[in-house]
Parts: sequence; C-alpha cells; structure tokens
Amino acid sequence: MNQQKLIGVLINVIENVNEEKNVFDGPQSKSGKLRYVMKLLADAHVVVDENYRGLNLTGRLMNLSVELAKMHGNRAAFDEATGFYSTKSMLKQGFEVYNELIYVKYDQKRLSNLGIHDRCSLIAKSL
Repeated sequence: MNQQKLIGVLINVIENVNEEKNVFDGPQSKSGKLRYVMKLLADAHVVVDENYRGLNLTGRLMNLSVELAKMHGNRAAFDEATGFYSTKSMLKQGFEVYNELIYVKYDQKRLSNLGIHDRCSLIAKSL
C-alpha cells in the first residue's frame, strides 16, 4: 500500500516591490480554508517533522523557494530565523545574518534560559 505523509512544509510570500499585487491575490485567496491556514502559520516559515530531521529537507525546501522567487524576478530573499537550527540551515543556503535581536538583552527576568530559541535573526541573500 502506498501511503503519503506530510513531513515538511515551507510557507512563504513572494513580493515584488514593483507590483501592487502579491501572488496570493489570485483565485486561491478566496478560499476561507487557505486564508485560515495562512493566518495560523503566518510565523511558521519552515517546519519539518522531527522524525525526518537531518535529511536536509529544510535546505531542499529553501532551494525551491529561492528558485520560485527568482522566477518571479526577485533579486533578494529574506527571512527571520528564531532558532539555532533554522539560522544554521539558512547560512548553509548562502544567507547572511544582517541583524539579531537577542531576547535576554530586553528582559533578563522573563527572557533568559531560552536555549536555542534565544534570538531572532534577520537573514538575507542576493539572488
């Protein structure tokens, strides 16, 4: 029996500064289900099932995303990475860290001991 299982997802928005519309302004944006999913996952850019980590799935998803951005005529890509592993994966893809917000600097009492999720990094790369 052939079973299919969702093991990874990449959600992104491709915008071009020269266009007034983004790619979600088409017929698919009328779907209430799609709008709901996008709202829920607005901050979850790449998610890979923990049982399938270490197989470079994040890198492969990012490569597809970059190629799609290039096809739309974009010359740069950026993301916010909120953990050690996501930052590491993006650096492997040629992205650079442009700025970091280290949480403990803003609130030592509530934002200490966050482990690998101790910062948010703005990362980008030219396409």
